[in-house]
Amino acid sequence: MRDILTSAYSFNHALGSWNLNAEVQLMHMLSYSGMDCINYSQTLIDWSNKSTIPSGRSLGSTNLTYGPDAVNPRNKLISQKGWTITGDVFSTTECNQMSVSDVEKEKTRIYPNPVQDVLFIDSKSTIQKIEVYDVSGRLVSTKTNSKSIQVNQLPKGNYIVKTTTDKGEVYTQKIIKN
Repeated sequence: MRDILTSAYSFNHALGSWNLNAEVQLMHMLSYSGMDCINYSQTLIDWSNKSTIPSGRSLGSTNLTYGPDAVNPRNKLISQKGWTITGDVFSTTECNQMSVSDVEKEKTRIYPNPVQDVLFIDSKSTIQKIEVYDVSGRLVSTKTNSKSIQVNQLPKGNYIVKTTTDKGEVYTQKIIKN
């Protein structure tokens, strides 16, 4: 799981609901992930409030920004849980402005969600690889040079779909398999 979202430039979801087990490695997990200030801040807030969050983690967050509401939760993870958080920067303003990258994220669409049988990818770029990960970060399915992937063999649950285009762009989205 340590690199699951690294360079997933279009990933933009809060992860505070994820349960992190004691063995999970977060070294480069969020670096260059494209998570905006609001979702990164919310992730820090939610993780700092979980009693089951593991201690002594190193979280890579290069190129991410957190807002004023996440300062104390971030410090709590560092001082009380022994975390090392590297690469992120503090924003003195509230996290509420859209950037050009937010508009670019709309170029790739993964549907239907929730899905039962086949997941489709709609992108202006050519899709080179589709990878499906379970919530523990294990690769459970992969397909190359396609705009769809069969998921009917997967058990019901939450998954992360990671697509890579011919331009090297990576788009990641959480899906639900029914």
